[in-house]
Amino acid sequence: MKSVLYLVANYDLLQFVSGFFRSTQCRVAFGLERDWHAQLLDMPVSCGSVPHGYRFRETLSAVNQDSGTSPIQSSLFV
Repeated sequence: MKSVLYLVANYDLLQFVSGFFRSTQCRVAFGLERDWHAQLLDMPVSCGSVPHGYRFRETLSAVNQDSGTSPIQSSLFV
């Protein structure tokens, strides 16, 4: 598994939890649960120490380009 989407209930929890994943080898995108339900692939996510956010759709595209796989071969565990 090369990437994970981690959904949390609020920004405070997002900031707290993201600190535990700084040294992981896989890409971890963090987002809010309410955004997942409202926007799905267009939900804003933050990835590691990147100062600006991305849309979840953009992170999936980046993972597929990095690995050379098609979107159908990517897995999403929430």
